[in-house]
Amino acid sequence: MAIEFEVIELDKVEEEIRSAYVEKEGKFILDPEKYYEVRAQGLLKKNRELIEDKKRLTEEKNTLDKKTRSADSDLEKQLTERDARIAELERSNREHAIWSPVRGLAAKSGVMGDRLEAVMTLLRAEQRFDLEEGKLVYKDKNGYVTGIKPERAFEVYLREELPWAFEASKAAGSGAQNGKGGAGPRTISRDTFEGWSQTQRDKAIAEGVRVLDN
Repeated sequence: MAIEFEVIELDKVEEEIRSAYVEKEGKFILDPEKYYEVRAQGLLKKNRELIEDKKRLTEEKNTLDKKTRSADSDLEKQLTERDARIAELERSNREHAIWSPVRGLAAKSGVMGDRLEAVMTLLRAEQRFDLEEGKLVYKDKNGYVTGIKPERAFEVYLREELPWAFEASKAAGSGAQNGKGGAGPRTISRDTFEGWSQTQRDKAIAEGVRVLDN
């Protein structure tokens, strides 16, 4: 709205600057000094209002940032705990998938009951069995995966490696070796013989072991 220098009624003037008019001879005349004073006070008031608004918005932003950071921290903590639980569950499932079948194979292959826990502890410590593509595999002492089936590992290789843990071999029989004693030579199955290393085969042949075809 344009500023009128002289008005008959103050109602036609903006309320903010009415105090800058001086009544003279039934009219209202604008006093420049009062006008600039009023305008300055108005600007100061608006400036204070802007400063207060900025302060309020800053406080709101800081409060929101604090809440957001707190929410982010809580969410991150929850996600970390969830990932840890998932990892532990996956580890437990994997352990069960490996060692539960191994325990069954050990018992089935002749590991004595009072020595089963010792055998399992040893095999676990050396990580002699593992899962590859969901399949149970047998590792040698150096940690390399072999092509030997887990059943075969117990029947031949682990029986030789841990003889203290196994019952007397049924495949070998109870007869004495050639020489004094009168009993016949030891006999083993063809599968057992073929599962042995060349050194084992040579030793068996030298001892007169008989290999029986299945």
